[in-house]
Amino acid sequence: MFFSQGILFPVRTMIQRWLTLPFCVWVLIFSNHRSFGKVLLLKSQKREAFHSCLVANGIHHGQIIHYDKSPAVVYSKLNYQWQLYGGKIFPAGFILPKSTGNVKSAVRCGTSLGIRILPKSGGHCYPKFSFGDSRAFVLDLRKMTRLVVDEGKNTVELGPGHLIGPIMLKLWKRGNYTMPVGSCSTVGIGGLSLGGGHGFMLKMHGLTVQNVLEMEMVDVRGEVLLANNHSNTDLFTALRGREIYFLPDDSYNMGNKIK
Repeated sequence: MFFSQGILFPVRTMIQRWLTLPFCVWVLIFSNHRSFGKVLLLKSQKREAFHSCLVANGIHHGQIIHYDKSPAVVYSKLNYQWQLYGGKIFPAGFILPKSTGNVKSAVRCGTSLGIRILPKSGGHCYPKFSFGDSRAFVLDLRKMTRLVVDEGKNTVELGPGHLIGPIMLKLWKRGNYTMPVGSCSTVGIGGLSLGGGHGFMLKMHGLTVQNVLEMEMVDVRGEVLLANNHSNTDLFTALRGREIYFLPDDSYNMGNKIK
């Protein structure tokens, strides 16, 4: 993802404002805990087969969180939802990948067993599509926080688990760098780069999606695809602005790297 070095002191002010002013519409949630009410989960046998498949393909037991088997405090933390419009969603579980290999394994296991998997970066989608339903597993990308700055090319490579506020602060500390992003510091870069980025630098640098140079993703077959202006060009065009709202129910297209 492109970033510029031209704005220094004003950018510092912007970052401070992001971290102190209420740009997001915060909603107080008093019932964001796990509930064992009417939740229709996947059949136990199918979930156990899915868990075994994940472990056999390199995903550690500790990276797999189940609704009814894992500690409630762990599940509730992962299942925090910014607002409860339409009711609270309780996914069947969460998977915490640490690498592209983990993502591939999760997708292939889900595809082979017919289990729906949805990617989640920051979880700010208002309809909460990234939380799926009680028969789906959420691929929570929070541990995928790769950060590579190329000063010569004036680019930064980011993992989809980064949140806007923290990543902007890290880039500033790395050399007073910045990039065009939105105005809510807790939005994930994974979702933002697919259809957002209306922020302070809009007039000078445009939206975030207009500055993305390349995306690496895993498709429904569990294959890694590289999309840019020279490879998979149609896919690259579709990804910038398509957002998860337009993905079909059986799609497992997940971004792993953004440049």
